[in-house]
Amino acid sequence: MGQGNVPFYASILKKKNKGSTSPAGKEAGRTDKTAGTGKPAYARDRQERSASGPDGRKNIPSAPVPVSSSGAVYVPVSKNLSGVLSRFGDILREVFPLDRKKLSSLPKTVNALSHLLTDTRNERRVGYMNNPANISAYVHYFMWWNLVRFSRLFPGLFSGSSFPGSFYAVDLGSGPLTAVCALWISCPELRRKKITWYCVDISRDALAAGEEIFLRLVALTGGEPWEIIRVRGTAGVPVREKAGLIICANVFNEMFSSDLEAGKVGGAASKAFSLVSEYAAPDSKIVLIEPGNPEGGSFVSGFRKKALQAGFLPVSPCPHPGKCPFPGGRGKKWCHFAFPVDYAPEKLRLFSEQAGLSKDRAVLSFVYLRRPQDGKAEASCASGAGSTGGAFPVRIISDPIKLPGGRTGRYGCSGKGMVLLSGKDIPVQEKDMGRDRVASPADFLKRLPFGSLVDLELSGMPSLNEDSPVDSKSGAVVINLVPRGKQVDPRRTVSPAVSAPHSNPSGRGR
Repeated sequence: MGQGNVPFYASILKKKNKGSTSPAGKEAGRTDKTAGTGKPAYARDRQERSASGPDGRKNIPSAPVPVSSSGAVYVPVSKNLSGVLSRFGDILREVFPLDRKKLSSLPKTVNALSHLLTDTRNERRVGYMNNPANISAYVHYFMWWNLVRFSRLFPGLFSGSSFPGSFYAVDLGSGPLTAVCALWISCPELRRKKITWYCVDISRDALAAGEEIFLRLVALTGGEPWEIIRVRGTAGVPVREKAGLIICANVFNEMFSSDLEAGKVGGAASKAFSLVSEYAAPDSKIVLIEPGNPEGGSFVSGFRKKALQAGFLPVSPCPHPGKCPFPGGRGKKWCHFAFPVDYAPEKLRLFSEQAGLSKDRAVLSFVYLRRPQDGKAEASCASGAGSTGGAFPVRIISDPIKLPGGRTGRYGCSGKGMVLLSGKDIPVQEKDMGRDRVASPADFLKRLPFGSLVDLELSGMPSLNEDSPVDSKSGAVVINLVPRGKQVDPRRTVSPAVSAPHSNPSGRGR
């Protein structure tokens, strides 16, 4: 992961120096005044920003730990999906037969293309994908890795989504039809739909190669292929029919690269939404995917803002339809999601090492939006999945973080803005379905997969408001996790342990 892709919480994950410092530590150039007291790093904010309780401690919002989590951004990999991804290399050898010389030089070509797409992008020609060598390099590395990413994302987005039996769809910046292929192999229920795809790209050769790859994937998996209409042009080129589904995957970071580098994210996002919305049917859905770096996350947030102003509502990953608390930009946090790629095909991982581009996990930023046909604002967003009356949904948006005082934290997105869930690592025994289980608030947080959606119960607890204590590193409102079914003194800053989550313990966040 390059320097520009370092998560906003990375500095917190580093080992603390001698003494206890605030998460802002080195960056702020000061030592936490509560060092050595065992208090969390946000204790100073607690004392400065609000009135104290009878014992001099702040009323910190608390919530019982949920018995489970739902709505994880990335879904587990099925054996069928894993098998198709592994056999993708065989398809590439059929579509792009390479002699020994070209095969041996392929890793070097991929590495050069990687630089052309990132640090030397100013030297890239608009029609770089019309070069046969670049197309071959792209599908052998970038397309294959994007299939790995998208095929874990799409099932969670479209599971249970209502699509008519027949509809039109647009894939902007389609290239070799990466998004279409990922949707086919990862969402078998959509294979039964009659979808007509307008695949838009400036490279005629990339579109032709992509359709050939798609047809071979269909032959491998079975079923009747979707209709593919190749459209040569950039985003904005007209098509005949309005679309019920629009996918824009890794296209605008190239199209507006100069604007993003200059920090003109708002203008670029506004232009992009104007282009995309021209394709949208009254009840359309839009999926925007960008790299999980600060520029990509900021662009996604800006696009989301424009879409909401136009009547769209977020379905995922947002647990609320309000202002984005992770807008990115200079010194601000950005929305992104990461997952380990140890399930990726062995041949792909080996080839990546040969190209000097090995990965240990994948990161991306995205938003899934829909416009209700009747235009009513009560259409559900992510909070509608798994939420119950009175629940306070939070989307987990960081790795587990070790906090002072033996606590574990996870940053999250909520309707009240950025929050920091905090839990103490004190185990307790609890009878659960005839078995003794040992758990703690910290254990629950550690087990949550990156991107999980958790529903907190805040009823009867102090409300979240401008006087709530905040994390000194990020400004996130702090919420303590407390024992389920136990009366909690809201003035307490350290809570005893809680029951173990009933979710899969193997799905640990990284």
